[in-house]
Amino acid sequence: MGYSYDMSKEQEPNVLFQEGWHEFKCVDMVPEVSKKGNDMFVSDFVHVKTGKHLKMWLVAVEGKRWMLKQLLEANGIVKSEDGNYNWDFYDVINKSILGYVQNVDESFIGRDGNEVKTQKSKIVEFKKFDGQTVNNPSEIAWTE
Repeated sequence: MGYSYDMSKEQEPNVLFQEGWHEFKCVDMVPEVSKKGNDMFVSDFVHVKTGKHLKMWLVAVEGKRWMLKQLLEANGIVKSEDGNYNWDFYDVINKSILGYVQNVDESFIGRDGNEVKTQKSKIVEFKKFDGQTVNNPSEIAWTE
């Protein structure tokens, strides 16, 4: 006898990136509805240099979808004459973009019932990748 497990939903522990601009590719984007009923896209971004992943929940509700708008614009998608952004997943998936990483404090209740405080890397801004890592070499968040 052997064992058979579906490991497709297993993830590495959170990695802490150096703050600054990094090249990412969105490798997965799944439309879902949040617990509060908001449309969103659960998106998986891979850090091009390290292969490490960051997950984001991009809200798709009017007035709250500014990160989704930034992602679309970073991928060269512009609003049409009617003011809408017309796009599909193939416009975003596996395309290089720049993401600004910030490390934020996060707390949660651990298995033992005690509060655990840690830091988590978050992408807080997107911009177009122009073939260079950043416009200003002093903004590079890693040693090249």
